[in-house]
Amino acid sequence: MMPNTHKTTNHIMVPPTEREAYITVFAASLVLRISRQAVYHAIKLGRISAKNILGSWSVKLSSVNSYRKTRYDALHKRHNGLPVYDPSKGLFSIKQLAKILNISYSCLYHHVKCGNIPSYRVNACYVINCPDPKEFRKTYFAYKARRPKQKQLELNLNGD
Repeated sequence: MMPNTHKTTNHIMVPPTEREAYITVFAASLVLRISRQAVYHAIKLGRISAKNILGSWSVKLSSVNSYRKTRYDALHKRHNGLPVYDPSKGLFSIKQLAKILNISYSCLYHHVKCGNIPSYRVNACYVINCPDPKEFRKTYFAYKARRPKQKQLELNLNGD
């Protein structure tokens, strides 16, 4: 009989059902379809829980799944699972409202950035609360009537 050569440890064994699953930052980035740097940023902000084990981060899988459900989704314009823009409630993006008001995107964006038009941000999106676009146009884009162009005097060079 051979002597017992493997090391024994005094670890408490936790049943697999109660054990928390951890994955690497790289695996989390693949699951979330974001960069590794974005995963590190989410860890730093506390949106994803993780442990630093010997200089390497391990991310809790349940935290990754909850982050996936509640994060901002640029493709579908959702935040915490709810739509960011909802025209039925009067919540528009700059692009949507510019199209409705028939003004340029850059003009509306300029007024939003300058603070002339009240809006708020949801991550990277500007949301403009506009229950009635016609009243909104009258309130914020009531331009003065332009002067008609003066008729140029025709000079009669013939002397008639």
